[in-house]
Amino acid sequence: MNGMLEHANISVKDVDEAVRFFTTAFPHWKVRGTGGEPPAHWVHLGTDDQYLCLGAPDNHDSRTQGHRGYGVNHIGFVVDDADAVLLGRETIFRDGSSTPGSTKGSRRTRTSPASVST
Repeated sequence: MNGMLEHANISVKDVDEAVRFFTTAFPHWKVRGTGGEPPAHWVHLGTDDQYLCLGAPDNHDSRTQGHRGYGVNHIGFVVDDADAVLLGRETIFRDGSSTPGSTKGSRRTRTSPASVST
């Protein structure tokens, strides 16, 4: 199965400063889209295939409400077969080592079929 990281949604203190940092580090990245008004705005920055969504922490929609402050809100993957990914997820949790949403061990997993892009 093929898959790729498509985007990461990250809350930052200063969106414009983050754009300056990433475009200095990755000069081939371009602004793909913007929204909102400063300081509560967001920018999609990256390539045609992959990007970062950089946003002010008070500009959350329902997908990012669980994160407080700055940091990664979510990551988005594109996969060939979402059903296979979900089946694999169920197999991982069947052994009792962890359950979705738990904090047992060093991993925390929250996945729902609605959040998988195909």
